[in-house]
Amino acid sequence: MLQLDQKIQEKAFDLVHSLTPFWKEALREDLLGYYVLGSLAHGGFNRRYSDIDIAIISENGLSEKMIEDAQKYAIQLSASLGPKLSVFWSNRKFSEGRLRVLDRIDYIDHAKIIYEIEREIPRRPTKTEIYEYLGGEPFESWKQTASYFISQEKLLPEEHKKYLKAHLYAARFVYSWLTLKIASNDTAVAFLVENPVKGLKMDLIFNALECRHNANGLDRLFPDRKFLLQQIEACSKLTSTHSRN
Repeated sequence: MLQLDQKIQEKAFDLVHSLTPFWKEALREDLLGYYVLGSLAHGGFNRRYSDIDIAIISENGLSEKMIEDAQKYAIQLSASLGPKLSVFWSNRKFSEGRLRVLDRIDYIDHAKIIYEIEREIPRRPTKTEIYEYLGGEPFESWKQTASYFISQEKLLPEEHKKYLKAHLYAARFVYSWLTLKIASNDTAVAFLVENPVKGLKMDLIFNALECRHNANGLDRLFPDRKFLLQQIEACSKLTSTHSRN
């Protein structure tokens, strides 16, 4: 299975490189750098559940049309991988765009260069900024996602990826909260094993990670949806105690 993921990862990189002429033509002298982020950059790319995360840094940012055109072109290049393309971007000053707090850390620590004219590095988010971010919209979104799945009677085919992320987010949240960094699912889970959090059901996280490794469907994990709020509560207690230390 891992060999198959490796082969598809190589094809994903081929797709990313094939998009270089598009960005050079679309942005011309505004283009500062083109990079990969996420699992393509720091490991753990999965043929079923991974996105192809790219970052574009340009003088004045991107337009919605550029992003839409890039996504359409990616699908023309690869009907299977093109829909996975996810475009992150910022202007030179990092004053606008889609590189939020953890995305900026990912860019600073893990970005792999595809094409670069000039490297621009944003200010690293502070501990306070990371805590405020993690405890804000992402945490609220996680709670809403958990509540949604708990209320459902069955898991729709198009919702497997979202459901998997809801289970693995506990590990990723703990890793980022305690280290102020971002890493792969495997690294986050390994960290959690060494730094257990009271109240977290580790068996749920292990099962979710195994399904991700094997690119399995998640129907057998769906009965475990009732425990998602318990995972969220454990992480919430972590934030209330650790942030005071």
